[in-house]
Amino acid sequence: VSTKLAVLLLATQLVSSSRAENDVFYILALYEDSRNPQYNSSQVEQGIVDLKTQLGAGNDYHKVGFGCIVPPEATLRRNCKLARKHGMVMSVIFPTQSHTHPEYTSTYDLDQRNYQWRLNGQTWRGYLTGKNGTTEDLRDHNVPTLSRLATQVRDVFVKQATTAAQYVVKTLQDDCKDVLAVFNGVIEEEMATAAAHNITNASSYIGDYSPFAVTEFRDWLRHRGIYNADNGTNPTEGAPAAIVGPFVTVDGRLRSPYYNTNTPNDLPSNGQPSFNAKFGTDFTTWELRYWDLEAYPGALPVATPSPLTPAGGNGYIAGGFDAPRVINVRSNWWNAWSYDMDLHNGTYPTGNPTQPAFGFRQQLVKNWVADMLAVYVKVGIPASQLYAHQIPGEVLAGGESEDFSRTFSSASPAWSGSLSNGHVGITRFGPIDPTIMAQYLPSNGSWGIFEWHPMPNVAPNSPLLYNATISALQTYASHRASVLFPGWWTLGPADPTFPFRDSMLAKGLHDYLAGCPNQPWPAPCSPT
Repeated sequence: VSTKLAVLLLATQLVSSSRAENDVFYILALYEDSRNPQYNSSQVEQGIVDLKTQLGAGNDYHKVGFGCIVPPEATLRRNCKLARKHGMVMSVIFPTQSHTHPEYTSTYDLDQRNYQWRLNGQTWRGYLTGKNGTTEDLRDHNVPTLSRLATQVRDVFVKQATTAAQYVVKTLQDDCKDVLAVFNGVIEEEMATAAAHNITNASSYIGDYSPFAVTEFRDWLRHRGIYNADNGTNPTEGAPAAIVGPFVTVDGRLRSPYYNTNTPNDLPSNGQPSFNAKFGTDFTTWELRYWDLEAYPGALPVATPSPLTPAGGNGYIAGGFDAPRVINVRSNWWNAWSYDMDLHNGTYPTGNPTQPAFGFRQQLVKNWVADMLAVYVKVGIPASQLYAHQIPGEVLAGGESEDFSRTFSSASPAWSGSLSNGHVGITRFGPIDPTIMAQYLPSNGSWGIFEWHPMPNVAPNSPLLYNATISALQTYASHRASVLFPGWWTLGPADPTFPFRDSMLAKGLHDYLAGCPNQPWPAPCSPT
């Protein structure tokens, strides 16, 4: 499966799919121990029996089950048989996120442009690299670029996604068709997270300023390259008019007003201001200032490092295009690059929810999720049963270093988890306003939370946990949530942060499901 094919798929297959069982509500416990080789089949089965005992059996329209990150094929087949034996359904999570995959660095090292270069122009490794032996945050260290132009990175993950999906599809066809109910991925895709840490000058470590990403940003704004309406792989995904201004018609197609301008100083044909005038820039050429891909097409191996932002000579073009490096929430230029809700007092961008004008950094995250899920669909995972797995950054607490929150660094609003099949998928620990997800749903859409606990860090027997569970279930279901992955169900010692087994979370789930009529979702439930 080529990267180009993966990019095209959502526009064809996923968008045309409707949910196969859009009248079912699922509670699927995160049961990572079901794939842990330290536990044998009898132990795993006992965990399933205990889960059913504590949560109940559900009914035809309110189903109970479990899932985990995609296990080896033999383990998946065993788990399917155990789920069927005990009247349960299952889920599979595909871990095709760009971060926390150090096994791929040898490939990325062939060309340091494969990594997320940082705003400061000095590094791509991450804030903690080399600092007194501290342990790296793998969501910040050696994180690859999300650009669609970085084919070495894309090919690694397309291969990973294809391999995993192939045996899941084979298992689905052979043993698990009646058991595998929900598919989910990518796990919390986001940009490098340095700015979410309590560190000095955190904002200078945000990404991504790789030549691949900056080139794609330029082409996104101009509707050129892969965003060209004539021959691009993503012809309808260029920057919206809310960012670039009214489109012009060229050769019978609507395009960015800067599609045909020879330089950023030239006036568009529709009377709009020049690119420089609109965005407050002073570029004299569309070539990149640093390591233009056409002027300097060769790889930049990590083994022979080159300066990321040379002041002249090799790799430098005077007056060249560059992404903004000064954070200014009042600047059209910064907002085109990154629309950070926490810097806008929690306000969504123009056009939200139908055509939100988020910046290019947010678009990179959303594109990665859509493109990886498209690979699964190409292989045969049912689009109608597929959800994303994204951090709803707009609800995470601020007040971190320099008052920047996780969403500023990660560029991951809930919108990044909305798919063209009408599904929205997030992760959340604690409460969340369900309208944040519901706003992106079509009339027949649904959303889910794929790592969920209603009240972390509370005593397992606390009545507060029970009340939070019941309240969340009632509120979410009434706003068209159809899938919840509570976590974590364990065979070993329970995680005190997320009490589940023998807890008021389990009792709350049991009582809610016991009060659900055997009628299609979203029939209201009355907890017993």
